[in-house]
Amino acid sequence: MSITPTHFDNCDWGRVIERSEPQLRGAYSHQFSQREQEANETGSREAEELYSAFRALMFPHFDLDSEGSPFPGIDELDPGDLRAFAEVFDRFDDPELRARIGDVLWLRGIGENPHEFAFEAIDAYLDTALQAEGVRNNKPTIKRFSRALSLAQRLNQEERIANLESALEERISDRAPTEETWWSRKYSELLFENDLGDSEEQGELMEQAAQSIENPEDDEEGIDFWTSREYWKLASRWHSRAGVDDAKFRTRREAAERFVRLADMHEDSALMEAGYLEDAFAAYQNIRDAEDRKEELHRRMLNAQKQAVKELGRISTDIGEEKFKERARKIVAGLDLREALLEFAFLRPITSREELERMTRGSANVAPAQAMWAAKQTNAFGRVTGRKPSSEEDEEAAFEYEVYQSARFDWAFQVVNGIQPARWRINEDHDLTVDRISALLSDNPLVPKTRTESFAKGLHAGFEGDFLLANHILAVQFESSVRHLLQREGAITSGFAQEDKTQYERNLNNFLEAGHDRYSSYITNLFGEDIAFQLRALLVDERGANLRNEVAHALLPDAAYYRRAAIYFWWLVWHLIVYGSPHLAEWIGDPMDEE
Repeated sequence: MSITPTHFDNCDWGRVIERSEPQLRGAYSHQFSQREQEANETGSREAEELYSAFRALMFPHFDLDSEGSPFPGIDELDPGDLRAFAEVFDRFDDPELRARIGDVLWLRGIGENPHEFAFEAIDAYLDTALQAEGVRNNKPTIKRFSRALSLAQRLNQEERIANLESALEERISDRAPTEETWWSRKYSELLFENDLGDSEEQGELMEQAAQSIENPEDDEEGIDFWTSREYWKLASRWHSRAGVDDAKFRTRREAAERFVRLADMHEDSALMEAGYLEDAFAAYQNIRDAEDRKEELHRRMLNAQKQAVKELGRISTDIGEEKFKERARKIVAGLDLREALLEFAFLRPITSREELERMTRGSANVAPAQAMWAAKQTNAFGRVTGRKPSSEEDEEAAFEYEVYQSARFDWAFQVVNGIQPARWRINEDHDLTVDRISALLSDNPLVPKTRTESFAKGLHAGFEGDFLLANHILAVQFESSVRHLLQREGAITSGFAQEDKTQYERNLNNFLEAGHDRYSSYITNLFGEDIAFQLRALLVDERGANLRNEVAHALLPDAAYYRRAAIYFWWLVWHLIVYGSPHLAEWIGDPMDEE
């Protein structure tokens, strides 16, 4: 049965908006999902139907690269439900709600004049973009500006395009001269991609932003040359569009020189230095009148590569650095138990996919690839489970394989230099029990209520150093967490066997598989792209640790449960429980009193 306008009269749906922080209303889908579950438990059929429709409409994932709808699953929405939303559209004062619902109604062609809903959506996207600006990160703002521009250009709304252009230009001019983040670059990229903006002015502003990031008063080691390089590159693109060749090649050269600056900062590591010099040398290939500089960089690169060969010989055993270990111990020392556990969860940043790729490029061509990464992988029985593809046959697949090996190295570095030293210090200072961990798991979105004891015992075992028990529990139980979260987001986690007409539950391999049409957008929304990659590499991919499958099929000897990938996974589960994804970020646990 379809919902009707009466549903809106009988259900207090406005409380979701009232109780949400205005700047963070991208979490509406999660809020409506909770209300849907509550209505189900109380037997309120009408409320459950309405909140289910709201939840589906407000699913927060934007797939702006899709040729079709940017919102997954809207083709499955009941037309009758959508007509009810169209009838009460004027009740939606909140811009986030108005933008999404108006967009969906237009995409589905609801009403006599669906384009009117699109016009409302454009204006509302601008409002909500400005509202979300500066909250946590600027990605929600960028996405909403981007969607508004896409709609306005598709519908030839010149006045609305001009309004969006003006709002972006205003923010760029305000931020660029004193830029400390990447916001003005993203705004400027939106103008560039949509063929808007004054090319000469934008080129100059991007140069100002790059120079601001490289403030000479700052310590050289504190300068983010990666970010400033992106500004120099964008400045070059704007100058190219403006037809100013001298400025185009000057800023292109500045972008290439950022790799040289990074190489200078890493002269104590021949491996890192060689990788940055290779990037610099490659960047200079498209720069005219730079032959002398190319030769100079080429010679320096060759010398760094020779030194890196020696460095690679000890990299697998010499990854511990006392300064990092001591820093990790100090982070949790002297704190009460609750604070120490929270600090431990944020001890190490999650290495991004982009950073892993940079690490991989930094190691490429320094020596034969097998000098650093194994050319094949075997299980406990000595059987080959994975091989590195030939670069000549499939360069992309070979690089992807090495990215996974970079992740392996990163897990080892994080465990040796941070996770283990901090864990030991917590054990020295506190008596951590299963009950105390259970108290932190109560009502946590990541932990199903029926699995609290399992998670508590698995996490406690890890804190005690019993990673055999920890991973026997968590590598399997984590699948229930992912299934639980997917179901709360409205994903169907079961399948149907045509042969015998039976149902079955899909598993973690299905959920985490890269590019899986059914689940990838949900997983990316729940965890973000970087953690989604880490989970895939740790749990279900043979190029990585493949923990879930090796534990589930009893392929690991006892000693393998203490390898660094297994310890890193245990810590990542704790990190996700305390912080995790945007949906989990609001949970910080209840205070714990020391006994």
